[in-house]
Amino acid sequence: MYISKSSSPHPDAGIPVKRLKFVKSDEGSGYAEARNTAPFIKGPLPVAWLSQAAELPGKALHLALAIQWLSGMSKGAPVKVPKKVLATFGLSMDAYRDGLKRLEAAGLITVMRLPGQSPFVRVVQPAQLQ
Repeated sequence: MYISKSSSPHPDAGIPVKRLKFVKSDEGSGYAEARNTAPFIKGPLPVAWLSQAAELPGKALHLALAIQWLSGMSKGAPVKVPKKVLATFGLSMDAYRDGLKRLEAAGLITVMRLPGQSPFVRVVQPAQLQ
């Protein structure tokens, strides 16, 4: 067994890797090259919903956009907001807690809190807004 004495813990780290994903097609299944796309917020985004969030103080709009982003990826299912997403949208834990309360009080989201867990958040659809 050969052990490299390089300073990198992973000597193969510099080798370019092509990412592949499993896809199904009409002809069968196989592997295809993964598209390298930048993250995006799935639309349509209701302007009435966004404007209500924008009127709230603090970073409520930042949190609203983060929740919309996660909700779009989960197809509307309740989501937990991980710390990495908070950092991506420039939110501290205090701003997160504050924004969650404000968005919930405005009726833009519903929050399910369970003991010892991060809250589950669901976007209230515009048809359900008062």
